[in-house]
Amino acid sequence: MSELYLVKDGERTVTLAAEREGKLYAFVPNVGSFVYNKPMSVDFQIDHEMNYASVDAETAANIVREGSES
Repeated sequence: MSELYLVKDGERTVTLAAEREGKLYAFVPNVGSFVYNKPMSVDFQIDHEMNYASVDAETAANIVREGSES
């Protein structure tokens, strides 16, 4: 099962991410898909320079829907 996170750099929202087996997959609106992001995975596990706030599936679905409409 994947966990969903809203990734922020300070106050700026960076992306919606899904974590699976320690790897982060960032949502890319123009592709309409989650794409593996190695640097973000390293930050999530080791560096902790960004903030990762858990979000529920409904919130994530709204973010994806809004991103697809842009």
